Amino acid sequence: MAEASGRPKPRDIPADVRVRVRIFLGLLIGLLVTYALIIGIGGVVLGSLARILLLGLILAVSLGIRRTSRGPALVVVGLVAAAIVATALATVFAGPTVLSILTASATILLVSAMAALIVRFLVGVARVDFATVLGVLCIYLLLALFFASLHQIGGALVSGYLLGTAQPPTAGDCLYFSVITMATVGYGDIIPGTNLARMLAVLEALVGQLYLVSIVAAVVGGWRARRQGARRG
Repeated sequence: MAEASGRPKPRDIPADVRVRVRIFLGLLIGLLVTYALIIGIGGVVLGSLARILLLGLILAVSLGIRRTSRGPALVVVGLVAAAIVATALATVFAGPTVLSILTASATILLVSAMAALIVRFLVGVARVDFATVLGVLCIYLLLALFFASLHQIGGALVSGYLLGTAQPPTAGDCLYFSVITMATVGYGDIIPGTNLARMLAVLEALVGQLYLVSIVAAVVGGWRARRQGARRG
């Protein structure tokens, strides 16, 4: 039946492609778990450390997407270790504002490193496959985390940055606002309260929509066309 439908059998798929699909599925699930953790316990002190530990683990896993030389791999390991140690120290010794800013800054660094590894792989692919589709979806989730961290820093530094939340807004509030902004849902329960928040919200909405209608649409379209071509063949 598999040959008649033109679909490749699992054993016909190259081993490296199967490995990358597993890695990207792991990254996607890990990022969704991170979302749940931030929304659920992002406002708890230990939630900051748990968030950085989980993102550090996901970043370490992302090294397996494509063979990485020892130098860049050591840089990534050092970045993860520094982020975890700094967050742990801030959890014990720093106040809530410093902890919030440091956690958000560490998240930006880890998310940016993860996105760079994924983009490095995507740029070098010769054809669109399921791993490529998962990769562009991971980038979308990373973008929302990136902007959520910027909102968290803004909320910690600027009074009234977001309206409809506690002051300052929690990490969960910022992620929720980031996702509904990028998805252009606009429930209206949390809104920008300053010009800085409005500027970042507009930028995030534009980036999110342009990414969906260009990159994601092109990759998914190429993947579907390849599958349809395989069935005809």
